Amino acid sequence: MASICPACPIVRLVLLLSLLAGLGLGGIGAPAWLARAAAPAQPSSYALAQRAPFNRPAFYPIAVQPDPALYRPNGAWIGRLILPEAATQGSVDWVWIEIEHAPSDWQQLVGERLRLHWQDRPELKGLVRAVSTDLNISPAARRASAGGDLVPERLNGRRAVGPLQSLAGARPNDDLQVRLEDVAVSREPNGGVLLRIGSPPVQISGRYVALVRLLGPATPAEAGSPEANDRFLVQHYDRRRRGFEGAIETVRIPQQPPDRYGRTLSSPAGLAASSTGEQGWYLYGAPDARGLFTAQALLPRRLTQADADSSVAGRAAGLRYILNRNWSDVPGRRGQSERVQVSTAGGNQAWRLGQHGLVIHTFGGIGGSRGEAAAGFTVTGHFAFGEVEVMTDPFSGEPRFEIRYHQIYANNPNGIVAGTQDASAYAGDLQRGWIWLRPFSDVLINQPLFAELSLGGRNLSLLRELAVQAELIMARYRSGDGTGLASVTPATSCVQDSSQALFISIRRLRERVQSDPALVRWLKNHPRHPDTLRFNELNGLARSLDQLLTPFGMVRADWKRNAAVAGNPGTGAGGGDPSTTALFQRGQSLADVLLSWRSMLPRRAHDDTARVFLQNGAGLWFLRSNQIPGDDPSLVPLAPT
Repeated sequence: MASICPACPIVRLVLLLSLLAGLGLGGIGAPAWLARAAAPAQPSSYALAQRAPFNRPAFYPIAVQPDPALYRPNGAWIGRLILPEAATQGSVDWVWIEIEHAPSDWQQLVGERLRLHWQDRPELKGLVRAVSTDLNISPAARRASAGGDLVPERLNGRRAVGPLQSLAGARPNDDLQVRLEDVAVSREPNGGVLLRIGSPPVQISGRYVALVRLLGPATPAEAGSPEANDRFLVQHYDRRRRGFEGAIETVRIPQQPPDRYGRTLSSPAGLAASSTGEQGWYLYGAPDARGLFTAQALLPRRLTQADADSSVAGRAAGLRYILNRNWSDVPGRRGQSERVQVSTAGGNQAWRLGQHGLVIHTFGGIGGSRGEAAAGFTVTGHFAFGEVEVMTDPFSGEPRFEIRYHQIYANNPNGIVAGTQDASAYAGDLQRGWIWLRPFSDVLINQPLFAELSLGGRNLSLLRELAVQAELIMARYRSGDGTGLASVTPATSCVQDSSQALFISIRRLRERVQSDPALVRWLKNHPRHPDTLRFNELNGLARSLDQLLTPFGMVRADWKRNAAVAGNPGTGAGGGDPSTTALFQRGQSLADVLLSWRSMLPRRAHDDTARVFLQNGAGLWFLRSNQIPGDDPSLVPLAPT
């Protein structure tokens, strides 16, 4: 009898996927074959969207503000990043920021253009040194640009491009809106004000947000205009009455222009009747010059509430839900959404205010007569990790989920920029948000040990470490490691490199414990201490994740090398020294793909990672949607490969 090689099906799969690389496998973005193919220049979807005035910052004057009784700022510090001229950049990673909102003590800064720098901390200096690189647009990046993908043309020829510069210069225009956290204000020698941040900016959409119910289209008389097809009546939430019984006003929800494929990423048609919007909408945006509030993003309140529609109890039933039910009959559920709690037997695992957790995200494809081109048996998918915080909703006073995504995202035609993104920017943005056309699955992981662990007086957090490692890779994607292009291949993609970030996070946390003699002694001397038992439990979870990420027990050479660089961030991409710009590695061999084959397909990685957490006692919370509002019969949601 002929012997059967268990890896042979995997090898055949990898060979086929190598041919299909970039046709929707492992994420949206520049496929590797663009490095070899020549094509006539095509407009990007971003360029087409920019033809509409409401997609440009100038449409929203900073001085025009909405009623503060109805709208709240989308953060304490909000601004628009502006890339400095190359001649003024110098050797420091800084950018300009136009302040659109500031805390009450700093209201005089609103409308000002200030310098934005990093705070003087060792870990931030290490981040900047690790990813700073000279940037020279490669021929492959030129071809990707001609094919309609955005590449950082404005950064071409610059030396020592750091993470702030690569963020501000990612698009052709200075239109990246961000929320700043951990902000320190200082004075420059010339008397000017300088902002220093202790964490990377978070991409957002819209300066202001309100909680509203869509009542329906406004009549021309109500809208004050004969062209009222994108004007809607909304009713605001009244916290005292605990319902949508507040003020009624007219807002604008613009109809987006078609993208390069002839599809509109979002449309106001059908939103008022959407079942997903029955609990209301978070309306993000700002007033135009006439004071008419214009939406830039929408998120259904239903998918942020800490309530479940149904629950699944028990490990076996939970695994069946993850592997089968979650993605069952996606086309038949077009326009629908659900919230499902999955827990092991006897575990309610309720969320508490202030709690943080891991997010596992993936989306699927767009089918139908106007859908995406199919690539054999594959369906476009994307994968990302993120973070959820349970916070008190400022409008309703109820607990709600606040989600941000660590988007390791390749060059693309929409202007989606790799980096940490608030849900308003990634999911709900009307110009480029994917929740409108694609099926979404966000798995919120209720596992406190992953988020925070106190051990011998020291705080350890795999969640924080993952954010750091994801930031390193996201910054590398923005610069293309100095080439201007981050392309999708079976070995390097959103899912492979998100998995790499998790692998490095686990390794870094272990090294931190093992390199601390006092902590090692404490563990040895307190084997029965509750903190030690929790650490052992976390270590068991880490081993399970390791087995998932390295299925053959061998680590990819590039992952091993990059983990070493991450552990010594002073030796990263070179900080402008051309001799050291290749210290980060991107493996592209068949061996690299085989060694991480379980993290090659978005859905497989999504399901397997959720499975590992469930098997290690975590509670899972699935937030699923299948196109919103889903009333276009020519577009059908498809489960990802």
